[in-house]
Amino acid sequence: MIMLLKVIYSMAGRMVQQVKQRVRVHQLGPADTQLLGALAEFEFLTAVQLARLFYKVSPANRIGVQRRLTRLYRERYVERGEPERPLRGGSVAYVYCLSQKGRRVVEGLGLRLPPRFRPSEWNAHTNSFWAHAVACGDVYIAAELLARTHSTLSLDELVLERAFRRLRSSVVLGDKRRVVIPDGWLRLRETAGRSGWLYPILLELDRGTERQAAWREKIRALLAWIDGRYEDLFGLGAVTIAVLTTSGEHRALSLKAWTEAELTSLGREQHGAWFRLAGVVPAEVSPDVLFLSPICLVPFREAPEPLISLGVVPG
Repeated sequence: MIMLLKVIYSMAGRMVQQVKQRVRVHQLGPADTQLLGALAEFEFLTAVQLARLFYKVSPANRIGVQRRLTRLYRERYVERGEPERPLRGGSVAYVYCLSQKGRRVVEGLGLRLPPRFRPSEWNAHTNSFWAHAVACGDVYIAAELLARTHSTLSLDELVLERAFRRLRSSVVLGDKRRVVIPDGWLRLRETAGRSGWLYPILLELDRGTERQAAWREKIRALLAWIDGRYEDLFGLGAVTIAVLTTSGEHRALSLKAWTEAELTSLGREQHGAWFRLAGVVPAEVSPDVLFLSPICLVPFREAPEPLISLGVVPG
């Protein structure tokens, strides 16, 4: 009996040692910290997005990033959630964010951290939330890639939706108070010699779910918020409101018509120039097309215009 117990203990010891070897924590390398830094900046990203951010687009690079993320997940540097249904392209993709351990690493690098996202929050959000978060991430990545390919441009600042959600800024519309939570805000900076231009962009990403009444109320609240809190928060009054809808050109035309109707009812037709509306899936076009090509509709104007025009300060 004693002999049998010795054999069992010996086998158990070997099994424990094998498990320890399998979960051995690797030393973080530059590629690991690069991924963690991107999650600190953009908050929620998939392996496909991270591969697009750092490498040439190819199946091999995507698989390599996925393997690295899997290891970082097993070693508890990142958290991941699996949406209930495919987000895009027919396959379910994990969405990653920093874990508490990963946040400590990023903090040690001196990088700014997003609000903490707890593991318990993964199940609190629907597929719609994750699809929206990933689409917003595509816009931020496009802005970063645009800056990399244009030496005079830089992505100067980025404020994500969850930061706005924590602010809970509100406005009064008639007899009710409405909280205003933009989908994001980014600022591109152009430098040319001693001259420079700032392009602040307030993001509204539409997935075709809001009807006309809700959309017009959103526009009314957004304008009231810009009149009030915007300059206090960002230190400037200029803004371009980028309304990107993943539901196509017909939806963009509807949003333009609804926006025109609301601006007219408010007597603010001149502020149609603040808006740029495009029916586009951000991940399916190049950064140059998304930001610099004339694909956007502008209220009260016939010809499409680019999201930003280099060398021109937004009005």
